[in-house]
Amino acid sequence: RDLDRARRVADELGAATAVPLDLRRDDLGLPDGQGYSAVVATVWDSHLNGLRYARERGLPYLSISSGLVDLTPEVVAGAQRASAAPILLASHCCAGLVVLAALELAREFHRVEAIRVALVLDELDGGGPAAVADMERLMAVTSAGLVRRDGVFTWVTGQEAQAEVLTADGTVLPGQTIAIPDVPSLALA
Repeated sequence: RDLDRARRVADELGAATAVPLDLRRDDLGLPDGQGYSAVVATVWDSHLNGLRYARERGLPYLSISSGLVDLTPEVVAGAQRASAAPILLASHCCAGLVVLAALELAREFHRVEAIRVALVLDELDGGGPAAVADMERLMAVTSAGLVRRDGVFTWVTGQEAQAEVLTADGTVLPGQTIAIPDVPSLALA
């Protein structure tokens, strides 16, 4: 999402290199003869070229930008050659950090009746324009949100999908329930 930031992280890791990809190309715009250890799709890969590239080379693939309604092509493509390479579909809010935090907090309780998570995405968000584009795409694909009630996954729309988000300073912002993998991940955990 941010090549300069990715390069800084790669430099800190020491044995990593960050390179820009062209997801419209089968070869991702990468030069021949280079060796890579993994493919990480941090923006929506509508052509699935990143997944295809990884599968053909036996590389692990991580996707963090597909919404719940976008995951099906990745699941099917991965299942078609399931032994080709490890695939992790982590298109959860903040690439799964919210799920991990909620699960860790839930360990303190014998029984959990409900989990509600709210997140504010604004012009200061660290994900930058790609995060905003992801949210706009998800909202354009469906205005329905996914919840689990009484053990049943349920799509909610209209007024039922509206939410209020309480910020740290007490401000209440209008929110919208969206369809992201966090819901089944938390519910099934």
